[in-house]
This record gives sequence, C-alpha cells and structure tokens, in this order.
Amino acid sequence: MTPTLYAVARQPEMLEDLSVAQLAAIIAAASAKVLEKAGVVEAEDCIALRETANLLKMHPKTVARLSRVDPRYRRLRVETGTARVIFNRRRVLAFIARGKG
Repeated sequence: MTPTLYAVARQPEMLEDLSVAQLAAIIAAASAKVLEKAGVVEAEDCIALRETANLLKMHPKTVARLSRVDPRYRRLRVETGTARVIFNRRRVLAFIARGKG
C-alpha cells in the first residue's frame, strides 16, 4: 500500500522503504491535489504517464515524447508548470473513443 504524502512528511525515514512506483504515485497524487486546489482540474481526472500509456496501449516513453511534439497528444496533458507529465483521464478516454485522433 502506498502511503500518503502527509504520512511521508511526518515520517521521512519511510522514503527509504518505498519503491520508485510508490514514490511516483505519491508525487502524482500530490500534483493532482495542487491542480485541484488551483481550480485547474479535478484530482480524480488526473492520471500518471504509466496509466495513460496503459490506456493507449503504448510505451510510456512514446506517450511522453508524443505529448511534447504531437498536438493531438499534447491536448491530453495537464500543464503543471513542472517537468512532471500528468494527463487528463477524460481527455484520454475521449481520445481513445475517437480512434486516437
């Protein structure tokens, strides 16, 4: 089970026991909450790169690259102002329903 950011902040020593996937999940969840508080997007609508890649049946590196260079895939992103790539679930599902483009 992945701990919350709050739990990690209260017990930083638990960082040593977390996997990279768990750390990524914590960061993605925290980023989604920040975006939600800013009124940009609902937290439930934010999904990480790996989940987006799974939905699109593509490799995560391919999705990340396409989201930088292809306007069709760029529209699926949620701009965070950081290098972190987060996607909007509703946009991704609509994109798939349209036949990827």
